[in-house]
Order: sequence, then structure tokens, then C-alpha cells
Amino acid sequence: MDIQDQSIRFKFTPQAKEYLQQKESASVHIESQDLDACCIPIVSPPQVRRGVPLKPEKFIPMEAEGITVYYDRCLPKRPQLTIELYGVGFLKGLRVANWEIHF
Repeated sequence: MDIQDQSIRFKFTPQAKEYLQQKESASVHIESQDLDACCIPIVSPPQVRRGVPLKPEKFIPMEAEGITVYYDRCLPKRPQLTIELYGVGFLKGLRVANWEIHF
């Protein structure tokens, strides 16, 4: 795998890393959410999903803390992003903790 961009740094909280270990996942992908409401795009944080994306060519592969991170090429580059665990029970998932929305 060709690591193409090191301008973004990723940090995983201990709970997020433990969650990925429990799910036996060594990679995540961070992708934009396409939301429209009455012809006006809604600005929202990206989604974090376990595993390799369906179309990896649309992502920038990077390595962080032993985890492969695929970052959507359509998302703005941020200097550092923290991935955290949220939810309870079987409704747990990952999200970007420090995503700021700029207009």
C-alpha cells in the first residue's frame, strides 16, 4: 500500500483502539456524508467505519498507531483528528471527536 499523505495526523482514544481490537479490525475509513435538505447541502461530520472502503481509490491511505486509515479525498484536510468510541452496548461505533464545521 502506498501511503500518500502525511499532512493529517490521527489519534485513537484507548477505548476506540480496544473496540477495533475486539472487532478484529486493523483499518477504518473516514468518509463524507452526502446529505441534502430541500436543495441545500447539510454540513455534517464525516462517518467513521471499520474496514477497507468499497472504492479505495477514492481515499488516501495512511497509517496511525498501527491502524490503516483511509481518508476520503473529498474531505478537507485537518492537521489532527481524534477517533473516539461512542454509544452503548451493541449500538457502539466510532466517530471523529474534534471535527469542526467551517462555513
